Amino acid sequence: MFEFSPLGRKAKGRSRRPSPAKPARLCLEVFEERTVPTTLTWIGPNGGSWSEPANWSTDTVPTTGDDLHFGSGGANTNSNDDMDALSVHSITCDSGFTGTIQMVDVHLTVTQTFTQRGGLQITSNTSADTDLTVATLDIGGTVSSYGTDLGISANTTTTQQGSSWTIYGTTILSGSSLTQNGTISVVYQFSTPVFNVGTSYDIGNTGTLSIQEGEVHYTGSPVWTVEGTINVNTGTVTNSNLLRLQRTPTHTGTLRVSGQLDMTGNLENKAGLVYIELEEGFYLSGNYTELDDVILGVSYASTLQIEVSGAGAYGHFHISGTATLSGVLRVTAVGQLAQNALFSLVSATTRSGDFGVDLPPPPAGQSWSYGWNVSVFTLEAI
Repeated sequence: MFEFSPLGRKAKGRSRRPSPAKPARLCLEVFEERTVPTTLTWIGPNGGSWSEPANWSTDTVPTTGDDLHFGSGGANTNSNDDMDALSVHSITCDSGFTGTIQMVDVHLTVTQTFTQRGGLQITSNTSADTDLTVATLDIGGTVSSYGTDLGISANTTTTQQGSSWTIYGTTILSGSSLTQNGTISVVYQFSTPVFNVGTSYDIGNTGTLSIQEGEVHYTGSPVWTVEGTINVNTGTVTNSNLLRLQRTPTHTGTLRVSGQLDMTGNLENKAGLVYIELEEGFYLSGNYTELDDVILGVSYASTLQIEVSGAGAYGHFHISGTATLSGVLRVTAVGQLAQNALFSLVSATTRSGDFGVDLPPPPAGQSWSYGWNVSVFTLEAI
């Protein structure tokens, strides 16, 4: 065997054989384990129990991480969560679902979103830590909550316009925020209902909080903003910070009292409306502040509106703290006003500023005399 020298001559010697190529090695890369949630659709042909496989489209009961769907198809019977400590990925209840999801003394966790457009009834017969834990609670249908110390924990809670949530027992809402665009009603049934809100709380311009006879306790962020309406027949509002009535381009934040309201905390009327009807009045343990606001280039003043009737009535709006005034006091007559009528409208421990006044016609042949008598604002026909 020969190999060529650099000069092109053949040189004696042994030639080298090329080394055989090494075979390529195959590598398997391990990826993280991922589980796709299983969707179970409620069909409900066999009663209302969640623990009955035949009631679900998969013929299986819900397990951890599943998506539950309640729609318009199938048997729209009421469904009952009888599976305590169940944790699912999401629940979607369409507006076409004509039944009701019932929870009685169970603990349900929804790790993502609970979209509620049908009916939901939650009942707690015993004191419990939390009955419903959810990342996002989106209420667009009808909700009723009953019982003792019923707990709902949600990072974000939203009630949509047109929705209705009625609270008959004690409901404790905790989490990050409550945005109310629908109606929440606190209604007396067998005992005094309590709505305890431990989140930031905003009542949008389409939202209404109705306290027919009960209590609302707010311990959330520093400002409770009301662009919608709070209607109080008889009740108590405990506000650990500041309740602000806020005007928007389409609505005036309103607090309307038709019976007796006892409120603890400070009240800021920022171009909003405090409307006190006849009956017993509004008792505020805190400060009351009136502020003007400019909306789309238009300046608005706050309004305090008080109804009067007959020959007179004792204090309508009692302020145990300081009244800082700059808005309008509007007095409206209900029925016939008597001759020499005398009304005590507002009382405050201390006061700065004053109202502008908007008064009804006085009794025939008389005129109005009004102003502050030390700490009480009176209106007298003379």
